Amino acid sequence: SWSYAIDLDKAISTDKFRCIKTQGHSAVFISWSYTEMFMTPNPRSTKSGKDQFMDLYRGLQTSGIDVNRIFVQVSSPRKWPENARENQAFLKDIIKAANQKHIKVGVYTNHYDWREIMDGAKIDIPYLWYWNTNGDGPQGETQKNFNDLVTFGKFEEISAKQFAKNVKVCGVSVNR
Repeated sequence: SWSYAIDLDKAISTDKFRCIKTQGHSAVFISWSYTEMFMTPNPRSTKSGKDQFMDLYRGLQTSGIDVNRIFVQVSSPRKWPENARENQAFLKDIIKAANQKHIKVGVYTNHYDWREIMDGAKIDIPYLWYWNTNGDGPQGETQKNFNDLVTFGKFEEISAKQFAKNVKVCGVSVNR
């Protein structure tokens, strides 16, 4: 089964959370949440994937935040090198480092970005959070279901879909 969710990048009031719940959203992904984290790596950095993950991990541990799953953002092809093999090695480096810390790994991407960045690689990654929007705001929303999923990669489970970007729910700008 599935449910509607939003993702937030800042704190909101309890009243806003209540309002969001009345709008049919039963899950909220918070970028600073204690159980799941969204990682936006810098693949053009001189730091390896492992080093970038370890920087994130140490920062979370220092702050007393325990994470059991991260979603690595593999989108925006222009931000990634053109060499798909290097990109694959970089992502595998993150996955290996996360697994060594007993943290589950998922990827936030879509079929186009995955093809452009990873050349369609079949990397063992259990969780997929895919996105499909037609731009910002309500006019950019796509179907609120998984009917538009184009199969790609080697993902075991579809965890989430982002179908809207930068929309207002109860006065808060969110991605849905």
